[in-house]
Amino acid sequence: MLIDPSGYTKGRQSRLRADRELVFKNFHEPLQGFKGTLAAALYNTVKGHVFEARARQYSSCLDAALASTEVDPRVYRMLIGEVNNALPSLHRYLRLRARILGLNDLKYHDIYVPFVQEVQADYSWEASRELVLESLAPLGPEYVAQLRGALTSRWVDVDPRPGKRAGGYVNDGAYGVHPYMLLNHQDDWHSASTLAHEAGHLMHSLLSQAACPYPTARYVIFVAEVASTLNEALLFHHALDRATSDEQRLILLGNYLEGLRGTVFRQTMFAEFELTTHELVERGESLTGETLCSIYRELLERYHGTTAGVMSIEPLYTAEWAHVPHFHYDFYVYQYATSYVAATALVRRILSGDVAGVGRYL
Repeated sequence: MLIDPSGYTKGRQSRLRADRELVFKNFHEPLQGFKGTLAAALYNTVKGHVFEARARQYSSCLDAALASTEVDPRVYRMLIGEVNNALPSLHRYLRLRARILGLNDLKYHDIYVPFVQEVQADYSWEASRELVLESLAPLGPEYVAQLRGALTSRWVDVDPRPGKRAGGYVNDGAYGVHPYMLLNHQDDWHSASTLAHEAGHLMHSLLSQAACPYPTARYVIFVAEVASTLNEALLFHHALDRATSDEQRLILLGNYLEGLRGTVFRQTMFAEFELTTHELVERGESLTGETLCSIYRELLERYHGTTAGVMSIEPLYTAEWAHVPHFHYDFYVYQYATSYVAATALVRRILSGDVAGVGRYL
């Protein structure tokens, strides 16, 4: 049975372990079957990056990719180094996940099943809007008032409907015209968190256009996700402070830990894979399906603690790299992790009462 990406995303969260394993098997077998062709496509992408970097006289593909955003390549390498140093924390989380799920042998196809319940509360559009506005109070009354005006002035397309683009998105493409926000609100915690996230993008665009002329108002991805992730973190802390039971706190903390795993650890693993493949081609080596699966397997096992007995990885899953389109984007994914780390540091300052810090951030 062939599983498409949407079916894979849904099926891997099944509470039935046999179903999760079947979904993983049926999705990853075709990737293994076409790994040669998919490797050739990625190899050509990387060769293109190498050619452009050398033609423009950069010392490496990494230097060339980060030059446009003026990010020092040491930031990229430091991220990989520090996250590798922190892998014991990830392994501790994975052991916790196994214990809560009641598993003695955690496997890779167990990594997406929710190990905590959905947060139970009123997350209608009106309730979510007020909750998000309350949570952003540390950013000051002017910020909250501007956002309230945006959320109540037909700047937002809230509800899902046939033919509408999935997920959440902010369009700020017309300078001098306020941004528009697209949502698909489902009256759940995820939707409230998405609202906080997209509100960060909306306010980033609004404040940037108010402060900057047209040529400099657009911002790069390296900082874009800071504003959105910071708002999500403020919402999380606000909800955690309002929690009235250990069960509610466990659910909120569980969701937060899973976000940390997916955004910091997983995206950094992707960044390390991308750096390794580019350095191989820069040394004149080729990328085959076997080579890429070998690189990816080593990363999977190191990040998920296979040697330490934390999680076992089926060889079938080592072609997962072929499912990640971002590897064709030229050193893109690391920015998810750096934004998350930056937002976490900023939130710590903001919630400590650092008024000057709030001003600097805005």
